Amino acid sequence: MKATPFDVIHHSTELLVIDKPSGKSMFADRTSSACLWDDVRAYLGRDAPLPVHRLDKGTSGVLLIALRKSTQAQLNRAFNARQMGKHYVARVAGRLELQGTGVIDLPLMRGRKSRYRVAGDRAAIVRAGSRFQLTAARTAGLDSVTRMRVVAYGTAHTILALQPLTGRTHQLRVH
Repeated sequence: MKATPFDVIHHSTELLVIDKPSGKSMFADRTSSACLWDDVRAYLGRDAPLPVHRLDKGTSGVLLIALRKSTQAQLNRAFNARQMGKHYVARVAGRLELQGTGVIDLPLMRGRKSRYRVAGDRAAIVRAGSRFQLTAARTAGLDSVTRMRVVAYGTAHTILALQPLTGRTHQLRVH
């Protein structure tokens, strides 16, 4: 078995499932640091892995990598049809009082320097029960919806279980 900078959860002729460590970019960026994709290709001994989804540099978690185009297409269809979902655990500053499941329904758009932001003024974000949304009608932005549930409280933070219902770039970070 080859030594890898990631843990292999499953490896078949169709699919590689790994535990992506935080702090490592999936793909090469402008810093030219080593990336996870190079490690995956070295592990497989070929240049054919196919991404199914991404995880940000600072995010750890289960990553699916197709080894055939047909597998990649099948998994992409399953994600798009919401037959498969993504679930995250996040630590956020402060105490969020929430009963049951909450929803963040804030459209996103590109801001300065290609950073994503809520498509509306911060002052226009309101909480209506367990739902966060914009008060004013928006003129731009893409629908972006996240479900959330409080898992635990710390002294100055809240642990949330998050489920993005849309797949916007940096959605959870912005929400």
